Amino acid sequence: MPANGAAALEATALHYPYKWYVGSRSICSCSFRHLAGGGLGFGEPEDWYPEEPEYIEATLQFIQVVRGLGAQGHAVECIDVWEPVKEKPHPHEQLTVLLDTVSDREFRLFEDYRFVFSGAAPRETG
Repeated sequence: MPANGAAALEATALHYPYKWYVGSRSICSCSFRHLAGGGLGFGEPEDWYPEEPEYIEATLQFIQVVRGLGAQGHAVECIDVWEPVKEKPHPHEQLTVLLDTVSDREFRLFEDYRFVFSGAAPRETG
């Protein structure tokens, strides 16, 4: 994680002691699946809302790491921030993500949310 700057400031919203800055090919969260605005929910990619295949793959890799850490007994949380501020961290809504109810393909990040992950087993899709 960057030692200073906006990312370090946003990391103060995380509660667990070990923190990592996770970016994808764009070095930020832009290249993951994520939503902003009200009415947020998990869901698989849809034909009517095209998403870059690289964004889907990066998100699949991220959630698989989260599941692996959870399966090893580690507590995992994350925040997704679109534009960090320099004076204070964004207010974050908190969402407990029950991983046994969300498949890997349904998972996506929500802007300005703090995710607290619980469980590790993926839900079968079909």
